[in-house]
Amino acid sequence: MDSSSKRHVPLDPDGTWRATWLVVVEAPTGVLYEQQCAGNGCDDRAIEGYLVPLGGLKVD
Repeated sequence: MDSSSKRHVPLDPDGTWRATWLVVVEAPTGVLYEQQCAGNGCDDRAIEGYLVPLGGLKVD
């Protein structure tokens, strides 16, 4: 499956999510989680899998 046919989910696109621990378990799910990193370098990274939040989240 190429990346154009996968669902793209940005993690914290506006920088307001204060979660300390997130894990993406790599697996062929069809969901691609994306994160901007490297400060001013603006490197975009992505991984396909399952998102597992580990504590520190206050979600309504």
